Amino acid sequence: MKRLFIVAVMILALTASASAQSTNTLGLKAGLNMFKWYGDDVEGIDYLTSFAFGAYFNHGFSEVLSIQPELYYSTKGLSESEILTIELKESYLEIPVLLKVNFAMEGKNWSPNLFAGPYIAFLMSAKLEDIDVKDELAGTDFGLVVGGGFDFGLSEGAQTLSLDVRYSMGFTKVDEAVEAEVFNKGFQFLVGFGFSM
Repeated sequence: MKRLFIVAVMILALTASASAQSTNTLGLKAGLNMFKWYGDDVEGIDYLTSFAFGAYFNHGFSEVLSIQPELYYSTKGLSESEILTIELKESYLEIPVLLKVNFAMEGKNWSPNLFAGPYIAFLMSAKLEDIDVKDELAGTDFGLVVGGGFDFGLSEGAQTLSLDVRYSMGFTKVDEAVEAEVFNKGFQFLVGFGFSM
């Protein structure tokens, strides 16, 4: 656990040490998750509604292009309700690294953006109702995030309010206890607040 935290801090520190002429923003994000498992062997599975919260660092190479490493505590899983409602909750420490394209609006204090990038997630806990099933699931999840949103400049650009919607698709088999090929996928709706550095 300490090793994962150190790696995350190093990523943020290295990005922050880039050239002083660029723009940097450090902030917090939180919001709603809607996740479920997908794959050829998956049937009758519903989205699990949960949450995510964490921090991000945005390093702008120009007004248009930036890179944004993030660190989240994110809950994924699934819901099954054909007979009884059963929920599986997987809690991850997740690190996406996003390439962000910003579309500056002339004379406006807001701008739309698109982003995409890989993520790696480390399983912290997993519960099927009240039963601990962490040992039956893969300890690491790797995948892709794509999305878009809006950034709103506040206090003459010193602060930023961000809204984004993203789609996340895992490429790592989630359940190691069965032969079925199942993966995480879902949507995130996040609100962020950042400070220019």
